[in-house]
Amino acid sequence: MSEEDAKQSRREVCWLIEMTNNDAPTARWWHPKEGWVWDANKALRFARQIDAEDFAKCMYASGGKATEHVFLAAA
Repeated sequence: MSEEDAKQSRREVCWLIEMTNNDAPTARWWHPKEGWVWDANKALRFARQIDAEDFAKCMYASGGKATEHVFLAAA
């Protein structure tokens, strides 16, 4: 498996996490198959910050909107 294949495979099993703008413990998880899932505790426990531009592209493709607080976590 090439490095690009590995990256693509990882993307398919990752969750995008959108925090509220005020950093309150409200978050929602986006998964390509599951859609939006609300679980702030899991979101905060597994989150690490990623490039907001990548998130915006994904949100645009899904008809959503990106915020400034964006995280990615392994499912």
